[in-house]
Amino acid sequence: MNESPSTTHVTPSAAKSAPCSPKTVCVAQADFLRAIVAAAYGPDSEMTIQSSSFSNFTKQKGPLAGNTSGVYYAAYVFF
Repeated sequence: MNESPSTTHVTPSAAKSAPCSPKTVCVAQADFLRAIVAAAYGPDSEMTIQSSSFSNFTKQKGPLAGNTSGVYYAAYVFF
């Protein structure tokens, strides 16, 4: 069975869950996690962020929730 990897939609606008289009850049979730780890810890780092950590981080509510997560730090450095 062919299963496509989960993708994260990165858009320049505030559109929610827009399908891939010329104005939307679709990035595989694993590629995004690798990119934020490389930005935060260096391209040769053995540090990894699991997709479950990313999922838990995105489910957090409130301005201070999730700020102790490795995903938070890596994304902060990336963006």
